[in-house]
Amino acid sequence: MLFAQARPNPNSTPFRVRKNSRRNAETAEKVAHTGLRALTAGKSYVISGLGNYLGAHGERLVPRRFVTKIAGNMFKPEKK
Repeated sequence: MLFAQARPNPNSTPFRVRKNSRRNAETAEKVAHTGLRALTAGKSYVISGLGNYLGAHGERLVPRRFVTKIAGNMFKPEKK
């Protein structure tokens, strides 16, 4: 049985919520290509892009307060 899951990340689609999110966002095509390539290679997971990879694994190297502050800022509603 094969199972694939695409998790949302800042990519250049109309679904980007925050207009100030990363400028060097990956295209949806690149993310899909990376995911399909990993699926056919039998990998259990893949993280597309170096920045995403460092963000996903770098949180183990910094204090938890720092991680929660950054995550809080990412999900804070924009001021109008």
